[in-house]
Amino acid sequence: MTSTLQRISVRGVWVTIDGFDPWLRGSTALVSEQMIAILSTLELLDLNGFAIKMFAPRALESDITRSWGIVKDRIELETLTWTPEQLTTITERHIAAKIGKPSLHLSDLCVADRDIRDWLQRYGGSTPRGWLRLIRPLVDAFAAAGASHPLPHSVWNSLKRTHPPRLSIDLKTDRVFIGEAEIVGLQPRSYRLLRYLYENRSRRVPRSELYYRAYLGLAEEPRTRDDRGWQEPTEWSNVLDNAILRLRRIIEPDPRRPIYIVTDRGWGVKLEHSI
Repeated sequence: MTSTLQRISVRGVWVTIDGFDPWLRGSTALVSEQMIAILSTLELLDLNGFAIKMFAPRALESDITRSWGIVKDRIELETLTWTPEQLTTITERHIAAKIGKPSLHLSDLCVADRDIRDWLQRYGGSTPRGWLRLIRPLVDAFAAAGASHPLPHSVWNSLKRTHPPRLSIDLKTDRVFIGEAEIVGLQPRSYRLLRYLYENRSRRVPRSELYYRAYLGLAEEPRTRDDRGWQEPTEWSNVLDNAILRLRRIIEPDPRRPIYIVTDRGWGVKLEHSI
């Protein structure tokens, strides 16, 4: 193929690959398998004048770094980063173009622009895509209101609770993310609680199950006093409450008003806003 292109005065081929995010919303495992397969067979494309440039999301980082292409030094990794100032400018220009204005600042969207900027820096990560995804609900609300006046602080406070950044866990590497930001500082038991809730995020987890299976790490939950490991609820209820509180202090934007780790009248605990 490259020889044919050279005959028509084309020096080579540069293939650019992007747009993984929609595929990741379906089957992450399938995309991971295909990514590893591609990167492990790059020697088949080791031709003069042929290059591949791939823009891969963070979710595929572990697959890329353990592929055979890395081992055989056929892949060069570059992390794209921007400063907060650059990200602010990119975000403002993108919003202005979307709503048809020549220019726009975050303060034109909402009077809570300082809080918005802090929110973007905390959860938007270091890429324009992360910032734009995070601010989209506010932009939609601004456009729906006529895009003529800054929205009040109350609208922003409501949007933070109804459209928070999604929580995710890379179960291969035990890395926890909210939006594009990695959460650090989780102790082993706190992580076990969060992981158990994440793996069972489709349902409310009873408090007793969360204590025995996640906090203590037992294979089975004791059901009666005769079962091995049984404890009276009065013995462990406060222990679990304190463990949940410690987890909320790390995970929640406002631990007093949790949006991720939600209790249901003392009966159970459910992880909300996760993917």
